[in-house]
Amino acid sequence: MPTFEQIVYQIILPGKRLELFEKAYIFKYSELIIVTIMVKFKRPFLTKIIERIPQTVCLRSGIFVRLRHKRDNRKFWHIFTSQEYMSFIPDLMTLKLPSISIVDCGAGIGLFSLLIEHLRRIDNLPWEKVFYILIEPSPYNFITLKDNIMRNFPDGSYRLVDGMVGLDRGVSEFYESKKRPFSSGLFKNNFEKEKLRVIRLPFIDITEFLQANPCILKLDIEGAEFIFLETYREALSNVAALIIEWHSEIGDVSKGESILSDIGLKKVKRSWDESKWFTDLYMKI
Repeated sequence: MPTFEQIVYQIILPGKRLELFEKAYIFKYSELIIVTIMVKFKRPFLTKIIERIPQTVCLRSGIFVRLRHKRDNRKFWHIFTSQEYMSFIPDLMTLKLPSISIVDCGAGIGLFSLLIEHLRRIDNLPWEKVFYILIEPSPYNFITLKDNIMRNFPDGSYRLVDGMVGLDRGVSEFYESKKRPFSSGLFKNNFEKEKLRVIRLPFIDITEFLQANPCILKLDIEGAEFIFLETYREALSNVAALIIEWHSEIGDVSKGESILSDIGLKKVKRSWDESKWFTDLYMKI
């Protein structure tokens, strides 16, 4: 089984180790194609400038990732090189299934699903057929999400869903942050002294997505994971693996873990722990 470091080194360029301080960009601005290598933080001012330029990162699998601003940029490097998701890949490789669905709740701009597809195309993941279901409530994020997914999946092996997950019906206020769009969600207390856009959005019933095929479910829904588990506890029998970001300031994590244990999902690993927020992998064992 490849180590975490071996997988990270295979992401960007073949035959070249990607150190976490070394970034290879291929980005497009207007009609110019510029290749920039930044090494060892020797030019932090250059890093700051480049992070702000709209760019398209080209991965060696042929996937292109559109990043509109520095928040997208930083999120890309976090998803593709930090341990939060990458450390789960060796465990996911043990799922020997001919076909699988990725149910990506809180998809943002599509980075987790693009990471999975990238690793599948370079033969690090064993699945022949993958269907992606990407659900994102933020109108701000959804624009880039749609562009990233439509560009990289011309075969139509995806479904984009504009709405919230948590309950299976109804509507609710959604608090959208321009400064931190990836933290937008149902709970206003996620933000302090920040002017928010408040919109009313529908909840989407995702039962059909969870039960259609064996699936990997990713929940990054900013505190709504507790409502989700209560709502869908009877619909999770087809979930082969669950990646969940817990927000312990909003709900009872032990109660959520009890629900998962009751349906046969056991905690395999914790990859990220930031006191109130942490990310865990659960699998059918």
